[in-house]
Amino acid sequence: MIISRLLKKGNNVIIFFEDNSKIKIDYEVAAKSGLRSNDDLSDELREKLLEQDLRIRVRNGAFNYLGRRHHSFFELRKKLSAKGYDKEVIDETLNGLKDKGYIDDEDFAKRYIEEAVLRKKSGTNKIIAGLYQKGISREIINRAMNSFDNDAEMTQNAFEIAKKKLISLKNRDIEKNKLKTKLFSFLSGKGYSSDIIKKVLSNLDLNQEEEY
Repeated sequence: MIISRLLKKGNNVIIFFEDNSKIKIDYEVAAKSGLRSNDDLSDELREKLLEQDLRIRVRNGAFNYLGRRHHSFFELRKKLSAKGYDKEVIDETLNGLKDKGYIDDEDFAKRYIEEAVLRKKSGTNKIIAGLYQKGISREIINRAMNSFDNDAEMTQNAFEIAKKKLISLKNRDIEKNKLKTKLFSFLSGKGYSSDIIKKVLSNLDLNQEEEY
């Protein structure tokens, strides 16, 4: 198939053929191929260029997501699959990035836990559920949780948000005998374990008044 002309458009190159057909490939692929106008592009080479283009697009897509924030292997696979890329190429590309250290589920899990505890003030159960949703294995979750000494931090977080919730409940004139039940449900919904919740409620003054 004879190439009539090549047109660079952004990061891509459009290759036009004499039969009025065309293909679009990444500039990096086009540059390495050394193709020029009037070259005869065989079907075999055409398919090879399109395969190289696909691999670069998948790689660049993965780097684009990683540039925004850390992602788990599962998250990247899901997002790239949603774009319609070949699943085999996705897995090969992501495994290559994993081998090079660009994707690290254990590091991701540790960062996720730290942010969840320190910024979002989430409890253990909610954190574990969140990591499962990100495709992190139980083994990695256990190691990551064990590496983060968070009991004291979580208890303090639970106590602080319980105090704020207590003020809100009192402003709504919730009956005193229902306060503990409401607070227990609230903290449970935040992912805190029953042990931490009981500890917090035993130290919480249900008679406290809002300070001005």
